[in-house]
Amino acid sequence: MTSFALINKHFVVDPLGFAGGLALFWRTSNFDFSIIRHTSQAIHGIVRGLGTTTTRVSFAYVRPNVLAKEMFWSDCRNYANNNGGPWIMMGDFNDIIDDTEQWGSSAVNLSRCATFVDGFNVCGLLDMGTMGVRYSWFRQEGGRMVLRKKLDHVLWNFDAQTTFPEAKAAILC
Repeated sequence: MTSFALINKHFVVDPLGFAGGLALFWRTSNFDFSIIRHTSQAIHGIVRGLGTTTTRVSFAYVRPNVLAKEMFWSDCRNYANNNGGPWIMMGDFNDIIDDTEQWGSSAVNLSRCATFVDGFNVCGLLDMGTMGVRYSWFRQEGGRMVLRKKLDHVLWNFDAQTTFPEAKAAILC
């Protein structure tokens, strides 16, 4: 029996042409998860069954262009302003926080880094930090690794930090 046989719920956001698309799978035996809303770049939901409170959890794939990123963070600001309580957002944001999240090139666009950090700070989110693999994306040329970046992040608000003080995130890829 494969692990896919244990999954009994799923939600899919279709791609826009060749861009994006999201698929989310979960087991209802561990917790109750309900989709609240979605966009082409995020799935927002509520988790019940993790302690005594409900927790908002969002899963993101942010397309790697400036306009898509602006639309994503605008939507997240609206979502943050209209909802309260613990909130955790995770996914591929196609951005890095600073030059320590890149290897293989000294060309880091610090303005883009600042825009990314400002985007999640305005939403009341902080980077949780991760364990495991340091870089989640890489580029090879001629069979040689030439660039690595940490594009996957777990972000959370203060309410989530105080609700789950022992929480840790691991990147497994």
